[in-house]
Amino acid sequence: SYNMDEKGFLIGILNKTRRVYSSTNKPKGAGQDGNRSWITVIAAICQDGTSLPPTIIYQGMALQDSWLEDWQPEDQEAWFTATPTGWTNDEVGLSWLIKVFDRSTKRKARNGRDWRLLLIDGHGSHLNIPFIKYALDHKIILAAYPPHSTHRLQPLDVSLFSPLSVYYSQNLNTHLYLTQGLSGITKRDFFRLFWPAYIRAFSKHNILSGWRKVGLLPFDPQEVLRQIPKRLDARKLREVADTSSRGLINSMLSQAFAGSDITPESQRKISSTIHQLSTQNAILNAEISGLRATVGLEKKKRKCAGADRTTGAAEITCEGEGEKVT
Repeated sequence: SYNMDEKGFLIGILNKTRRVYSSTNKPKGAGQDGNRSWITVIAAICQDGTSLPPTIIYQGMALQDSWLEDWQPEDQEAWFTATPTGWTNDEVGLSWLIKVFDRSTKRKARNGRDWRLLLIDGHGSHLNIPFIKYALDHKIILAAYPPHSTHRLQPLDVSLFSPLSVYYSQNLNTHLYLTQGLSGITKRDFFRLFWPAYIRAFSKHNILSGWRKVGLLPFDPQEVLRQIPKRLDARKLREVADTSSRGLINSMLSQAFAGSDITPESQRKISSTIHQLSTQNAILNAEISGLRATVGLEKKKRKCAGADRTTGAAEITCEGEGEKVT
């Protein structure tokens, strides 16, 4: 079984970091480069703890040799192409399936005589007729994750893309520190910063950990269910309200009823009404807190809504193992 997905990079943007310095000796140079050129990496892993060569998609009309100055094809197996947006598209997806996935996995499948399972998300670049037809013609079973589930079910998302992003940011931060922010980040710098981060993140330990955390190796669906927080229902909220406020309310009512001419039946009704109002208040407060958190998340999403995954038609050019194919 294999898992494939894409990871995007803004090549000059760091993850959130903190900088500590003296107020009298502020650091020189920018906190980050700010280059927002987009690069996409197509990655794939196998259940045996190995990974397929990454495919790097640069933003541009054509692949430039200057972007690959630091690539050592003898030791660094990777594939490269370019699209106008830096995103994958249908042509790149099909090219990846044919030239990267099929070539790299055929030997393990007895030269294509055995079926291979490829787990993917629902992106259109790998859920289209040419992609599906080639897969079926070459004994590749495609299994697509349900929408909005890859953060729980996909090994790449669970155990690999996060450390990859962290390690790339660390390498970029080191570069900015050494150059004092005076040397801008360009596309020709990306591979030099990316490759050590990729090798470090895509270790056998991390790959096997990803398959284990999604409950696929060993097969254990409860592994995923255990990670999902349980939602409190109204009965549990009512129990919380009872244990936290019932004693205080009863004490206050006892003091208020002492020496009064209110009948026991009326006292009981007053007490019951106040307890009901207290419980409803606790439930409403919990719902308001949840709504506030939701509003905060929606605001963050709208700030990032400018990143539109549109794709453009471009000539497909991949390089790997010292070979150029179209």
